Amino acid sequence: MRSMRIVGVLAGGACALALFTSAAEAQPTRDMLSRELEQNMREMRIFLSSNRSLAERLVAGRAAEGVTGVDQETRAITLFRNASADARLRAIALDKLHSAVAADAGLQRDVASVLADRASAAVLREQALDVIEGLSFARPASSLAAGTAGEKLLELLDDPNPAFRLRGMALLMQEDNEAARTRLGEGLLNPTAAAVPPPDAVRLLGAKLVSDVLPLLRQMMTSPPDQATRIEAIRALGRDPESREAIAALLRDPRQPQAVRLQALASLDANLGTPEFIPHARPIVGDESAGDSLRVYAIQSVKYRRGTVAELAEDEFDAVVRAIAASSSASAVLRQVARGYVQARGL
Repeated sequence: MRSMRIVGVLAGGACALALFTSAAEAQPTRDMLSRELEQNMREMRIFLSSNRSLAERLVAGRAAEGVTGVDQETRAITLFRNASADARLRAIALDKLHSAVAADAGLQRDVASVLADRASAAVLREQALDVIEGLSFARPASSLAAGTAGEKLLELLDDPNPAFRLRGMALLMQEDNEAARTRLGEGLLNPTAAAVPPPDAVRLLGAKLVSDVLPLLRQMMTSPPDQATRIEAIRALGRDPESREAIAALLRDPRQPQAVRLQALASLDANLGTPEFIPHARPIVGDESAGDSLRVYAIQSVKYRRGTVAELAEDEFDAVVRAIAASSSASAVLRQVARGYVQARGL
């Protein structure tokens, strides 16, 4: 009788996955893991050794998976905190310390301080931001923004580096930070005060619709500074029932760029049931001036929604699509899509 053992467990509350294999089959896996662990320990020893060259340490540190044991973790923390050390070494050390940072409030403050220090090397600040982003997923909502890290993220909104401003703003909005939300709104109304470009501001404000931002988002949809901002506003406001008629008006407007009309159609598609969506899709499908991309999208969307429901009676939408499938004036792409719909519906 073969002996059995559990070689893998997926932890997750009440969910656990156990993979069983024989001891003989598991031996190669154990050997491989042992070799990998030994290799990681060697690389970390090289990385943490001040007797090795900078080049050797950089190569070893980038190859290592992480710290092994309390001693290596302590030495990596010391290296990260050493302001006179090479910034690349400090960044690599910090990359190995995600778990340690999550468990140590003092280390969190140090990471936040590095992030806010504009004199620090970009590679180190970027790694500090990576770690703080990791914390935002591991901690309860609003706990990050309420602490030292949140204060430093607010400072980041005035950083000369636009990438840092955007990532900082995204983290703060993820934590429902009211100061960040206010700053986004002010930036949309006064571009000289903007921390992030208008499309990003609308995207971040629209990620979680609240009543006080709806008027501003609607303004960005009807009177935007640029097309990209309008598209983001349409995408966000599709979830707002009171904004859908304005979105539908943009869809119907032949003066609007194709990208705007496509986003309007996609937004309605994402937020309406089939009976409500088809009245918006049908006029587009039948409008030869609408362009193939809009018409193809509408046909494909309704095809996906209806599937192969043969008992569904043929309606006006079906008739329009069937006419396109038989048309000699429609483009080859549009005819092919229309024929696929007709076939799927069994018309």
